[in-house]
Amino acid sequence: MAQTINPEYYYPIPTQEETLTGYWLYYSELKKHEDSAVKKFKLASLLNRLKAIDSQAGKIHRLDEVNETYLSIFVSWHKEYGFAHGTIMRDFKWIRTVCRHAAGSGFQLHPQFASLHVKAVKDKNPMIYLEPREIDLVRDLSDLADYLDNVRDWLLVACSTGQRVSDFMRMKPSMIRRDQNRSFIELTQKKTGAPVTIPLLPEVDEILKKRQGNFPRPISDQKFNEYAKEVCQRARIDTIIRVKKRVENHYKEGEFPKYELISSHVGRRSFATNYYGKVSTAILKNITGHSTEQMLLKYIGKTSNDTAADAYDLMVAQMK
Repeated sequence: MAQTINPEYYYPIPTQEETLTGYWLYYSELKKHEDSAVKKFKLASLLNRLKAIDSQAGKIHRLDEVNETYLSIFVSWHKEYGFAHGTIMRDFKWIRTVCRHAAGSGFQLHPQFASLHVKAVKDKNPMIYLEPREIDLVRDLSDLADYLDNVRDWLLVACSTGQRVSDFMRMKPSMIRRDQNRSFIELTQKKTGAPVTIPLLPEVDEILKKRQGNFPRPISDQKFNEYAKEVCQRARIDTIIRVKKRVENHYKEGEFPKYELISSHVGRRSFATNYYGKVSTAILKNITGHSTEQMLLKYIGKTSNDTAADAYDLMVAQMK
C-alpha cells in the first residue's frame, strides 16, 4: 500500500511566531514596557495593515517570506490605499526592525531580506507657505470674529518667528528681552530642547501693542489648524494647487484651494522661505532651530542647483 506523504512535511504550517504578524504581536508584547504610547499606536496600526495585506493575498506570510515579492505587495497595497511614499518607507523600516529581532531570536529570514529597502523618491508635493503678499492679505483682514482675530494674530506671529506651534503657542511676555533699540524672544524649543533667540520683528510688536503687551490666547493645535484655514479662505488665498492630501484617513491626489492646505506648520515654513536669501542661512538656522544649514535648505525645498543659482544672483547684485 502506497504511503501518502503529508504535505506539511515539506511545507509545515508556520507557528504563530513564525508568521510576520504573529512575531509582530510577540515583539509588541515584549517591548510594551519600553515603548512610548505613540510607538505602541504605530505598531498596532501597522499590524492591522499587515493583516489586511495577508487577507488580500489570501495567505498569512511567514517571516522567511519577507522577500522582494512581499516588498512589492507591501508597496502596491499602500499605494492603492493612498499612503504617502514617506510613510511606506518608514513603515517598511519597522518591518525590517521586527524581522531583525526575529533573526536574533533564531528565526530564519529570506536570503533577499538584507537587501530589501523602499527606495526614496523625490516628494512631488509643492511646499506650502504664505508669500509676503498673502501675509499682507491676512494682516489686512477686518471685521473678524474674536476667535478668528486671535488665530490671525497667531498666524502672523508664526510667519514672523519661524517656530513650531508647540513653541509659538507658549510665547509669553516674560520671554521677551529688550536690549536698547532691539528686542528678542528667547525660548527653548519643546521638540529639540534647543535654546533659540528670535528677533522680535515689528509685526509681532504691533500685535503685542494691540493686545496690551500680551500674545494672543493659546488654543489647541487642532483648533488652530481649523481656524487658520478659515482665516486664509476669508483672505482669498485660494490658488489651486495639485497635491496629495489626507482625506478620511487616506491620501488623495487632487486639486485643492490653498487655504485648505494651511496648517500650523505653514508659519514656520513661510518664515524660512521668505527670509532665505535675505538673511544668511547660518543666522536663519539659528532662529528656526535647524541643527545644520543642510537641514534648513531641505526643509524649504532648496537643491544644490537652487542654492548655486541664488548665490550667483546675490553675488552679481553685490557687484552692481
